[in-house]
Amino acid sequence: MEVEYQGVFRRTLAYIVDSIVLFSLFGTAHFLIFGTWVRHPPDMKGLLTTHPVCLLYLGLYLGYFTVLEGTMGFTIGKRVLGIMVQKENGEPCGMREALIRNLLRAVDGIASYLVGVLLIATSRKKQRFGDIVAKTVVVKGDWENKPNIWRSLMCHMKNWKS
Repeated sequence: MEVEYQGVFRRTLAYIVDSIVLFSLFGTAHFLIFGTWVRHPPDMKGLLTTHPVCLLYLGLYLGYFTVLEGTMGFTIGKRVLGIMVQKENGEPCGMREALIRNLLRAVDGIASYLVGVLLIATSRKKQRFGDIVAKTVVVKGDWENKPNIWRSLMCHMKNWKS
């Protein structure tokens, strides 16, 4: 069976869907915490410091991609676009690989993701830097052998409780 590596277009659309999901959650949480959609620092000192809530959002952002890709092989955006992450050898993406590829988004994201886009566009397996280091690829999803995302989430949540 031929592996269909996924390029910039589908991956970008999946990232946009994931961003909408995350920013909706973050925006709602921010409104509930601060009672406003936008919060401006009171002075320059506040502008140069990182608010703990921002660090929390960064952790949730990293956790969203890492946990979903590491346990199911896809995020909500990837599932909507019909793509998934797996190891180069075809095995499911594990938590270690997911963490590595997502920590390295910092490198891929240089110059508005220009580094990641160029690597995906020019590499044989359409890998960004995080994929190359983690030895992962993004491929067309094999949904016949993958459970429904909601069923998967419920299964994982049930397992965490026991």
